[in-house]
Amino acid sequence: MARKGRITELSLYPAIKNIFNVYGASAVQEVKFGTRPDLLVEWFGEKWLVSVKIGNPEKPKLLKEAMKQYLNHMLETGRKYGMIIFYLEEIRKTELSETMIEATVESTKAYFIVMNPSMELRKTLPDALEEIKRVL
Repeated sequence: MARKGRITELSLYPAIKNIFNVYGASAVQEVKFGTRPDLLVEWFGEKWLVSVKIGNPEKPKLLKEAMKQYLNHMLETGRKYGMIIFYLEEIRKTELSETMIEATVESTKAYFIVMNPSMELRKTLPDALEEIKRVL
């Protein structure tokens, strides 16, 4: 059933959690830093900090703010593994239904900045997780 409203980062979390679970994550939970929630994912024996952003990562202000926030959260938690996932603004046009959001998250290319292993990817979430899995 479609809900009224607009897609936000939080709207994407259930679909992202499901995809991580398909790729072997044993626990995926939301953690809050002040007012900013992120995901904490247990994957390959490590806890990964995952931040989700909507916007163009080629815009210096967005990239700088996302990196600053992410690095602060990494320092707070002591996590060495993680990633920032950027979805372009077009994702906001997705119908607010669980099925449509999951299909969109699964099939839409995003920009990933991955920490440890250090890599940048422009792929769908399943393809990015496959690539990270191969590297690990």
